[in-house]
Parts: sequence; structure tokens; C-alpha cells
Amino acid sequence: MTVRPSPSKRPSPTTRTIRTRSACTSTRTTKEITWMFARELLADGHTQLTGSGHGDVSVHRCQDSVHIQLESPEGRADLHVHAKDVTAFLAVTNALVAPGTELDGVDIGRELAAMFGEAA
Repeated sequence: MTVRPSPSKRPSPTTRTIRTRSACTSTRTTKEITWMFARELLADGHTQLTGSGHGDVSVHRCQDSVHIQLESPEGRADLHVHAKDVTAFLAVTNALVAPGTELDGVDIGRELAAMFGEAA
């Protein structure tokens, strides 16, 4: 699973990748499908017995792996990732951007104006 950085102006030294243990996909398109979801959802699903997420993305711990289920109108992916790799991924990303500080220094009004092609 590759987690791509969001399109914000926050610097990102590199894309962080987690290797999947196994993957099963079913899509109705030949195009690449990218799912983006909050790091908090991954962390909660990794640590909580009940898992996390509803709808398009759900994350659940299964013994020594983490099961990530992704759904969209274009298709579905079921991924199994080594729990130790998720732990390492979270440690690296938390060191880069501490949880709860993701929007520090971001001008929401300017970002929305840029997304919708309006002057800030």
C-alpha cells in the first residue's frame, strides 16, 4: 500500500510505503485507483480491538497483521499488512508531523480558494 502525501503546501521528504502481506482487488476500471485516508484511522484500527472506519475505508487488527478494506464505485481492495510495518510507518510519520498538528500553519481559506480557483 502506498500512502501519498496530500496536495497541501506542507513539505514532504518522500512518499511513505507499506508493503502488503497479501492483496485482493476487484475493480471495474483499468485506471489506477488511489485511496487516501487519515493516518488516525490507520492508527486506531491498528491499536483498537474493535477496529476503525465505516464505509469506504475500514482498518482492523488481525493477530500479527492489519487488514485494510477499501471500497469505491470503481472497485474494492482487501489488504493485509504486517503490523510491525504499520507500527514503523506510524512512528516515521508521527516524527515528521505530530498527531494533531497536521493543519498547523495551513491557511484553510487560502487552500480552499486554491482548490476552487478563487482569489485568496
